[in-house]
Amino acid sequence: MNNPNKEPLTPGSIRLETLQVTKVGFTGKEFPTIDATPQSIKFELEYRPIPLQSVTDKDKHHFGVQFTSSIVDVNGAINLEIEATAIFESDKEVNDDFLGSGFAKVNAPAIAFPYLRSFISTLTLNAGYTPVILPSVNFTKSVEKVAQNKQ
Repeated sequence: MNNPNKEPLTPGSIRLETLQVTKVGFTGKEFPTIDATPQSIKFELEYRPIPLQSVTDKDKHHFGVQFTSSIVDVNGAINLEIEATAIFESDKEVNDDFLGSGFAKVNAPAIAFPYLRSFISTLTLNAGYTPVILPSVNFTKSVEKVAQNKQ
């Protein structure tokens, strides 16, 4: 993960290094008519910042955001389940406080999610279906909603 040719991070910043899709489950009906509008797609998304166990002890500046998503067409034409992890580098040391911060809970998912959306659109298109274009997600409101549910 350490690349000596990368520009140094500016203070108070994070950088997306990669999004790795680790699991895809896809089933679809033959030659269906899919209404891929946001109203006809049941979309669920869970995400959480995670420490990276795979980096060396010397490298405490990387973390991940783990996404789990389920997409189902209301007519049952497609059913898609995806797991992916976005890997980030931070200028700050990653610890429990950092993983609970806005960088890890809001900024990082907001940066990585468009890549997951693109993957899903391309996957469904290349599979021969109407491309599924997921709605954007307001990660700030999502974090606020979770905090309200804990009270």
